[in-house]
Amino acid sequence: MAAARLSPKTRGYDAHRRALRKLIVKQIAAGGVRCWRCRKPIYPGMPFDLGHDDIDRSIYRGAECIKCNRGAAARKTNMIRRRKRRAIVTRTTTIDRW
Repeated sequence: MAAARLSPKTRGYDAHRRALRKLIVKQIAAGGVRCWRCRKPIYPGMPFDLGHDDIDRSIYRGAECIKCNRGAAARKTNMIRRRKRRAIVTRTTTIDRW
């Protein structure tokens, strides 16, 4: 069974974000917008995400291609998992030595 999806408001997507996204859609339609991460162009009609800062989610960086945005989230999640695994291995190894 799939987990229930939170509403946009619950996830922190407020009126400010919706207005910013509308502005960026207009800029993309006019042309010349690039992904703020990889600097590749985002063309009109191309799906995109409104990319936010990796550390502070309240800071929006601009249009971001889907691949970059979703990849950044995956890298961050995988890094957290690796750190947890290392902490568990280190704790176990230290205890076993005594």
